[in-house]
Amino acid sequence: MTLISLYDFAENTRGRAVLGIDWGSKHTGIAVSDADQKIAAALVDCPTKPWKTLLYELERIIHDYKIGGIVIGWPIDMDGGFNKNCQSVKSLSENISKSVNINICLYDERLSSRAVAVYAPQKNTKKKVFSHSDKHAAAFFLQGALDLFSNIRARAEHP
Repeated sequence: MTLISLYDFAENTRGRAVLGIDWGSKHTGIAVSDADQKIAAALVDCPTKPWKTLLYELERIIHDYKIGGIVIGWPIDMDGGFNKNCQSVKSLSENISKSVNINICLYDERLSSRAVAVYAPQKNTKKKVFSHSDKHAAAFFLQGALDLFSNIRARAEHP
């Protein structure tokens, strides 16, 4: 399946858990929602390379959690511009769609890693927080996407 809009995603994944992916050049954070799409939970950090290892992990999670769609963090610049990581994320979404038949959308992930670092427990060092925050960043922006999907559905039902 190719990329779809947030509006189509909200309608097409109703009643199914969704996956959040925070791509990074070294690690990729993965989060999952409940089937009602009320809450996102950090799941796992995976090495980004080799691709086959990441794909295997994604396929396993999609099967085990009965995932209905994937929300991939869209790393746009603070001014709304695109950067080299946007192309990497677009390539990731294309590669996933070649291997798995599933709904995929992109969601603005600006400041998700920063938010996780700010709210991380103070007992961790900065390096330790950032080395294990990818899955939490994925959960952070996935929760924002879930809230948006809820609002989209509510507006569609009660215009």
